[in-house]
Amino acid sequence: MSLLIVCILCAFASVVIGGSLESCDLQDNCIHFFFKGGDENGCDGTQRTTCMSWVASDTCAKEGTDTVSHSCFAPGGLKTSDWSAGDDNAICQVNSSSTLQLFFGFKDGSGKNDVCGSSVLSLWGQNSTCGSTGNHCDGGQKTECLWTINLPPCPASTTTGQTSAATTTGQTSGGNSDDNWTGPCAGLVGSSVNSNTCKCAPNNDKCDCNCKCC
Repeated sequence: MSLLIVCILCAFASVVIGGSLESCDLQDNCIHFFFKGGDENGCDGTQRTTCMSWVASDTCAKEGTDTVSHSCFAPGGLKTSDWSAGDDNAICQVNSSSTLQLFFGFKDGSGKNDVCGSSVLSLWGQNSTCGSTGNHCDGGQKTECLWTINLPPCPASTTTGQTSAATTTGQTSGGNSDDNWTGPCAGLVGSSVNSNTCKCAPNNDKCDCNCKCC
């Protein structure tokens, strides 16, 4: 009997530990956001580098030898596929130091009906969120999770909330200056969003983007 119980527990553990991170709460236990360079808030003159990685911690349901399906700069950034664990494999955005909000896409698992749910993560004294199941990366996949990262202000910076991406690490995509990128979409003007595949427009206090492959 005891041997049977041990076998059952081992089988259950293998499912949990080796599982995919398809929802926000599962991603929350593995995801790591950090600044590269600058002061404690990442402020480095006129720019700031913000990175996202995933780490196989004790609370993460995924093993470090495994990979995540893909990640991207959202909305519409090109995908980093078969994404390996560790900060050395992080994707990083370099933006103006006045930028106060960034977006990343995160996708794991192969289910066509996966739902992200929601999660709140406290970072640098700000509440950042995960949610919004949809197409947030280049390629037209509909079950990606959107991470919205709120950043602390940098000293003596112009806090317009607009994103002005200069360079990117780990991914490349085109800028966008579409006429309808106003209001909540204004922060995407000049960003790393692919203008050839994404069309965005304000929707009340949100920015809705429709990204299509090729």
